[in-house]
Parts: sequence; structure tokens; C-alpha cells
Amino acid sequence: IVAHWVWELDVVDRDWNDAVKICDEVWASSEFVAQTLKPLCEARSVLLKVVPYPVDIDPFQPPGKEQKLNARRKFDIPEGAFVVGYSFAASSNLPRKNPMGAVAAFQKAFPTDQNVILIIRALDGHVYRQGMMELERAAARDPRIIVVEHSSDLPIADFYAAIDLYVSPARSEGYGLNIVEATQAGRPV
Repeated sequence: IVAHWVWELDVVDRDWNDAVKICDEVWASSEFVAQTLKPLCEARSVLLKVVPYPVDIDPFQPPGKEQKLNARRKFDIPEGAFVVGYSFAASSNLPRKNPMGAVAAFQKAFPTDQNVILIIRALDGHVYRQGMMELERAAARDPRIIVVEHSSDLPIADFYAAIDLYVSPARSEGYGLNIVEATQAGRPV
């Protein structure tokens, strides 16, 4: 049994002590994650390997002009608007992912500019309803903010095509897959 655990903090959840007992191997996506899991695996003589994401094998390509226009049309975003974006998984601990930090940074950077849009894409917004409701209330107070709660409503390639800048307000990241993807798609981070 091989577990592939992605964990962005330097201390693992206590429940993992029981979970690792049934594993033959644990794979970590980065050295940071491996160092965090190392004491847990060593205590139970479980093999630990770093198996990085294959982002270099199949990188995101910078989108063409038509792809960008099509992605923006889905949300009635004007062609000349400057679009800031943030994508996260609510199941990865919503307070840690900090989408409210993206709202605060956006509003501080662009307090009155009406030609600037923020798209916040939640992979699985339904998982953490209470936190998402807070985000929705903040977005409702600023018509420049678009919250997309289901990844199927805005596939990740369309998301990167629609934005001009990717922000990452997360309080902790072990790897930052979205940061790598946005950079590969030609978006400043």
C-alpha cells in the first residue's frame, strides 16, 4: 500500500500515526513534505520516497489570444480588463489557503479601479460551506470579484488563460503547484 500525502505544514496531523501503520511506502511531492513525514515513517519503518509532480513533463503552455478571449467571455469580462486570479482547494484547509487574503490584497492594490477584476476559483467550494459563504459575502460587496465554486465551471487551463496575474495569499505552501502552473502559462506570480 502506497500513500501519496501532500502536506504543507511542518507538523502532521495526529491521525496520520494510525494511517501510516497500514502503509508499505509513503510518497511525498517535495523535500519539504518528506522532511515533515520522515519521523512518522521512520518510527514505523515505512519507506519514504520523494516523487515530484510531473510539471516539467507536460507543462502548461501560454494561452493564445483567442483562448484568452474565450475564457473571459464566459464571465463577461471586458477585453481590456486587467484580471488577477487565485485558485485553491477548500479541502486543503480554507483558512490556510486564505482566499480572503486575496480579496484584501486585491482591494488594497486596486481600491477604485473598475477595469480590474479578481477571479477566485475554488476547486471544491462545496466542501467548506461556511468559509465559502464568507468569501461570497465579500465578493457581493465588490462587483469586480468573481467567485467560481466548482472547477468544472472554469477548467484550470481556461483560468490561466483568463488572468493576467496570479496571486498566492496562502499562509503556508509545501510546493505551490498553482504557482508553477501559472508561471508555465506565462502569468506573473
